[in-house]
Amino acid sequence: MLLFLLVINIFLNQPPLINKKVQKSYVVFEGKKINYDTLFKVHVNIYAIGIGGGKFRFLNQEKQKISDIYGCWGDTFKEGILPVMSSKTGDLGLLDENLDEIVPCNLTGVSYFEGGLIQIVRYGEPGVDYRYQLPLSEYNVLGRNPLNKRDNYLNHQFELMIPKYYDSIVPYRDGKIRMVMKKALFGFLDTTGREVVAPTLTDFDADNQYSWQHLRRVQHKGLFGFVDDRNGQQIIPFAYEATVASTYPFTWVRKAGKWGCINQAGVVLIPFLYDNVSYFDADSISLAGLNGRMGHIRANGSIVTPLLYESAQPFAEGLALVSQEGRYGYVNQKGQLIIPAVYTRAASFRHGHAHVERFGIKATIDKQGHWVNYRLGTGWNLSIVLFFLMLVLFVAYRRRAF
Repeated sequence: MLLFLLVINIFLNQPPLINKKVQKSYVVFEGKKINYDTLFKVHVNIYAIGIGGGKFRFLNQEKQKISDIYGCWGDTFKEGILPVMSSKTGDLGLLDENLDEIVPCNLTGVSYFEGGLIQIVRYGEPGVDYRYQLPLSEYNVLGRNPLNKRDNYLNHQFELMIPKYYDSIVPYRDGKIRMVMKKALFGFLDTTGREVVAPTLTDFDADNQYSWQHLRRVQHKGLFGFVDDRNGQQIIPFAYEATVASTYPFTWVRKAGKWGCINQAGVVLIPFLYDNVSYFDADSISLAGLNGRMGHIRANGSIVTPLLYESAQPFAEGLALVSQEGRYGYVNQKGQLIIPAVYTRAASFRHGHAHVERFGIKATIDKQGHWVNYRLGTGWNLSIVLFFLMLVLFVAYRRRAF
């Protein structure tokens, strides 16, 4: 059914070179009939023609050209290039829009072009050298790589970019620069393979924990800064000892042992005053500590709860757990202690309730501090058992005495 719909779609939108009068079993090209079992469009003027047994030919009606026979591999052109498989050896190569083998089928792995680079892989005999099949670039002319490594990258001029001069390379998409490593140091290549930042960085935010548009955290000689991951330009200088992951356009950074908050332009939003901090939550509120006391602060520097507490937890469902003199209570986002600090143990609110303990009694409270349910702790249970045991012994003693 799928094949039938595919053929109907092709013939409803087919080019003049596909003969409508035949019984959908062949195309006429340069006066010759080419039998097929499937036919689909892979590019503007290029069609894949299945000739049976998983083998295909590609027809470019604009250029009046038809390809050799290939096995099924790529199914669409990307950045003007299509990966193909040799029908004889099973090795892989690349076709351009003219249906020319821009890279012969002698590779064991290949990807699509992404932002100007394409990865190719060659497993085989040690010493395999495909330098003579591809144009030289400044990278292999300099002899940085013996060219018998298993994988490499090509640019749009199909020059070997020799990433194995580096220990590893991560190809970013959407025109972003590529991270490379050499001797455990990080650097960046642009989309042509040109080195825009030498491998001198000691840390790189590979997980992109900041979501700062195009900014990416990096480290140099023990200090953190931020670069634009499209061109490698440094936006925030290497000036900070540590940072806190953030999904907002601002984050905590530490300088001279104190924490402050900056935005993605490097402007200081909160002065460098605090001894310890946490991440900013959904309401842009973070924990902050100073001189052994904790509280909550917003990204604009306004204090949510005063820094008076021995300990504090992030807000959960509008309330935050705090402690005073070894006892726990709860504050709201107005800084009010709405549930007094009287509990010896307590947890943050979840689904409208929190678990607390007082006088050995374990209870569940609501957001007004009312007990919803409770149970006696181990200490109470033991006390009750001992009480009844002593009562039994007392009664037995009294009976014996009389």
